[in-house]
Amino acid sequence: MIAAGALDLSGRSVFAVHIRRWKRAMLEAYFPETEFRYLPLYLNDRTFMRDWQDAILATPGATLLVWSLNVSDAILEFAHSNHIPVVFLEDGFIRSLVGNASKSLPFSLTLDSRTPYFDSRQPSDLEGILNSYDFDADPDLMERAR
Repeated sequence: MIAAGALDLSGRSVFAVHIRRWKRAMLEAYFPETEFRYLPLYLNDRTFMRDWQDAILATPGATLLVWSLNVSDAILEFAHSNHIPVVFLEDGFIRSLVGNASKSLPFSLTLDSRTPYFDSRQPSDLEGILNSYDFDADPDLMERAR
């Protein structure tokens, strides 16, 4: 399970990977205390290493924020080997009124330090919570869920 506050982006310098332009204002509204630097949408490993790795390493508290699974293994390895947190971002379970094609903003977001919730190749933070949380010890939560 993740530590409380582990996914708090407030006050961090976030290098955002694969964030489309129309989603940027939404991110900045959800996280007003966060400094975002948006990497180019279709970033290859060579360009990342040439143009971004030194800036990320020189930034105290740098975090990579990745939309969905849109990041290469090389960039993930760079982050992990340099102890840079990676947070995966995806539309939440309460979606917008209209589907994705309309570019409507989501009503909720999910953040995960392991992998997006839909990636069946490895456990996500959500899966860890669902497998370990003592629901019986939280009757108020269970009542709200009914």
